[in-house]
Amino acid sequence: MLTLRRETEAMAKFSPRDYGETVNSLTVALALPQAWAKIYEEGQTYELSVDQEAVRRQFRKAISKRQTEILPVLRDLYGPAMRKQLWEADGKAKTFSTGFRTIEFIAGAFAANRNIKKAHEEIYSTLMLFRFTRAQYKWVDANVEYSYYTLDSPKDGDVGIWTGRQFRLVE
Repeated sequence: MLTLRRETEAMAKFSPRDYGETVNSLTVALALPQAWAKIYEEGQTYELSVDQEAVRRQFRKAISKRQTEILPVLRDLYGPAMRKQLWEADGKAKTFSTGFRTIEFIAGAFAANRNIKKAHEEIYSTLMLFRFTRAQYKWVDANVEYSYYTLDSPKDGDVGIWTGRQFRLVE
């Protein structure tokens, strides 16, 4: 139970903005909710008293609440970090909509559907980790026709573990 209390305190101090410089650092930040979920799940393997199980359940609630706070911030930071990364390829990225659940990529290469498909397949797992619900691809930064994919990602409050492209809820 000491571990859960320590993790709950660390969870409260975690600031997603400390990880906003690069796509890689943002991806590292996404590992924390995964680690919290694994710690919670590990509690199933122990014989816990009623009080200990109550502390464990509170920890799960804290994870869910904290995820709903930090995931939108991480998604919002992802757009500028991707812009930096795509600058050399003359590309752009931005996030918008409620909770920053939509990401838009803009690059001349997206004039060809095969390039859109290839790019989406390459970045799909990352988009799911961030729990985006829509990815849009434009060939110019203007109000023009674009291609998009709808992503069936978990809700921000869903506590779970990613294994490859699969998300498993932890109850």
